[in-house]
Amino acid sequence: AINFPDGSITRLATSTQVGIIEATLDSHGRLHHANLQQEVGRTLSTVQRLAGGGQFAVKGHGIDAEARGTEFEIYVRPDGTILVKLFVGKLQLGARQNSVSLNAGQQAVVDGGGRAGSPAAIAPEPGDPFLLSNGPSGSETVAGNGNQKGTLQTSPSPAPLAQGSTATTAVYDTPGGDLTVALSYPGSLMKLEILNAQNQVVATGQGPPPIVVRVPAVPPGAYVGRVTGISLAAPEAWSASFATNPPCRTTQASDFGDAGPVRLGIADSDVKNAFAGSGLGDAGVNLDPTAGGAAVSTHFNYSGTNLAGTAAIYAAPPLLGVTLVAASVNGIPVTSQVAAQLARYGGRPLGTVAMGLSVDRVYGCKGPQGGLMVIEGHR
Repeated sequence: AINFPDGSITRLATSTQVGIIEATLDSHGRLHHANLQQEVGRTLSTVQRLAGGGQFAVKGHGIDAEARGTEFEIYVRPDGTILVKLFVGKLQLGARQNSVSLNAGQQAVVDGGGRAGSPAAIAPEPGDPFLLSNGPSGSETVAGNGNQKGTLQTSPSPAPLAQGSTATTAVYDTPGGDLTVALSYPGSLMKLEILNAQNQVVATGQGPPPIVVRVPAVPPGAYVGRVTGISLAAPEAWSASFATNPPCRTTQASDFGDAGPVRLGIADSDVKNAFAGSGLGDAGVNLDPTAGGAAVSTHFNYSGTNLAGTAAIYAAPPLLGVTLVAASVNGIPVTSQVAAQLARYGGRPLGTVAMGLSVDRVYGCKGPQGGLMVIEGHR
């Protein structure tokens, strides 16, 4: 998947090729423009509310789909035709010969000659892999309900599962809390087991889809899901999603062991206290949490010079992503100059920062201590 700092995400089905042409943030760290290039495969994009005048576009194979604050799917079929589905919001679909406007719940097909057909109601498509993860009963939809969506991790089936066979999900590292795992599949009967790092089964569920297993107060550790085909008329695909609902409070690396998962909860008050002890005058900080990280704005006075800046913080596994989006000296914008200097610092770009742990996810939350940026990872 392609994750953007504001929480927007483009999910990629198997054998999909997508490139990022452009991605820009505004001075507050919000996504302003994103242009993706897709020539092969299927994508599902969920776009957060963009900064004023912004756009999110997927181009390629003779089409240009532009959306604002929406969820849409693009499938470049093997025969060269293109299926575009719009689930939420509005979308302008441009083809080589014409363009059409889609409203929520509509789809359109671009034929091999580059003409977009008339919008119609979204038709059932049993082979759509995103139905298993993001449909109304999809694993990600179900697991995210009531949990912190920033903790979601989804494992699609690498291949259809046959009766009597088993498959495992990707490892889910969690610093602890109430764990929810959801398994979605077309029908028949499957079983879901949750195993800890010692290969012990800590919870199990079996029944019609979606199967939901909830494990309260799991200790920090690495967990996997084991999926077994119990009664299947034919091999079926599946999707499993993990999520937790940790309290929104500050935590430190020292709160966890020397090895294993870590959760860092950083409040703007923590950064303010660091400034207060640094001798900088008129220091202030504001942490604006987002679904995919946080925008951190600071200002302070150093030897009579007023400095200010804003950076977007996000996950760039296994590192922490940092993008400077605004900087000023005595009110004069110097963003590009500062970014160029920082890019040369230490001979590496500012875009990624080593944290002393492998970063799994970054998200924001708001609690009694105000806005928090949460970094989850393992070491």
